[in-house]
Amino acid sequence: MGNGSSQLKINAEVRFNEYPEVFPENPPIIGYRLQAEGYGGILKARDKFGRRIMCFNTAEWNPDEVSMDQLTASLTFLMDRLILDKDAINNGMLFLQNCDGFGWKHAKQYTLHAMKRHLNIFWYSYPIKFKGVYYVNCPSYVGYLYKMIKPFLKKKIQERIFILTKDKSFEMLHEKLPPKILPKFLGGDIENDRALEILELQPIK
Repeated sequence: MGNGSSQLKINAEVRFNEYPEVFPENPPIIGYRLQAEGYGGILKARDKFGRRIMCFNTAEWNPDEVSMDQLTASLTFLMDRLILDKDAINNGMLFLQNCDGFGWKHAKQYTLHAMKRHLNIFWYSYPIKFKGVYYVNCPSYVGYLYKMIKPFLKKKIQERIFILTKDKSFEMLHEKLPPKILPKFLGGDIENDRALEILELQPIK
């Protein structure tokens, strides 16, 4: 990702010039709902390597009520908060998304522009390295969406993305992460609303 000064330059370019629509001055209300209702945010637990874990439950997302822009903006506020987290900076992060309930109204939100925006923001503009991204319980068309963005991904990123179908999702995920640290929507033991750490959402000053 380069040295600190170049990272700050990339972040500023993304924040103010390329995608200002997902870097609002104040966090969207949905950002607090995600955490409070237990369907998206940062887990309290770390994995065995001390990495922070971001997760999201697609089944609780209604695109008719919450746009992709609002959802992405909520995640940028979480990432801003994690810049202050030593475990995230030193050990990196994992991202887990349960795609059970992923329908066509969700798929339509994943335009090529939206996926490239996620790539440019979350992979390239923050000093936090994603060590693994797991999409579990995926219907077949999630694989199609991945094929759209794959040509834009560096080999190292491709090696860290896992698209897991419904027949083996939780089994493969639990080989990496034990159920005792995961919320129930990821096949874990913890009630969803108790698994997440409630973080104050503040933009970078």
